[in-house]
Amino acid sequence: MNSNDRNGDKIEAGEIKLTKNSKALAWLDNFWYHHKWKVIIIGFFAIFIIVGIVQMASKTETDIGVTVATHTIFDNKNVPALEADLKALMPADRNGDGKKEVLLKTYKIYSESELKDANEAETDADGNPVIYADESYNKEQIEQFNSYIGMGECQIMILSEYMYHDIVSRRSGDGLLVPMSEIYGENVPAGAMSDGFGIRLTDTGAYKNLASFRAIPDDAVICIKRPFVFNEKANKDAYQFAVDYFKSIVSFGE
Repeated sequence: MNSNDRNGDKIEAGEIKLTKNSKALAWLDNFWYHHKWKVIIIGFFAIFIIVGIVQMASKTETDIGVTVATHTIFDNKNVPALEADLKALMPADRNGDGKKEVLLKTYKIYSESELKDANEAETDADGNPVIYADESYNKEQIEQFNSYIGMGECQIMILSEYMYHDIVSRRSGDGLLVPMSEIYGENVPAGAMSDGFGIRLTDTGAYKNLASFRAIPDDAVICIKRPFVFNEKANKDAYQFAVDYFKSIVSFGE
């Protein structure tokens, strides 16, 4: 075979390869043109589902929720310390997964007078108040708190006196808070509020013995939020666990 024949064979092979590639590219181009939105939508949902599965697989299931709503500024040191002590105070591993886990939610909320005092506590060189507490942010925190406690789970709540009285005045009639007499009968511990729905945190063993609790303002009140649906076994078990946990916090170190 001469060189011209070989060159001809190479050109022919190249043309065949190019034709095949061109057909494949043309098919892909045509498919994308007609189905690109289907591919994009399916791809989006596929990614959403995969991410959801991964998150569910890696998610740590908590045993109980604890909500703290005061004017305390929780920093990176206070929150982990409080969370660690809350886990240690837990009487048992409720869900049986081998770990004590608490869902700690914190809200920084001021009363009107607390907001005013915070923003007038310091002035700049010109004598103008240094604003530490933003009114719109405070309102947003209150809204988020009210939305969160509107969920049905039973949980422990540690509230500033202002937030506690606000909850009692608005929600005590619908059974949101558990009366201390329901927990302790006639032997309600010292520090119980006169309305009967909470105990001053300063009178609890946890406050007296643990520094993380003393980072919470000394006007705070601890109480229990009742589950909305009480006739299901799971909710009754969650309620009893919350009661036992509450007692553990109140009587710690005694």
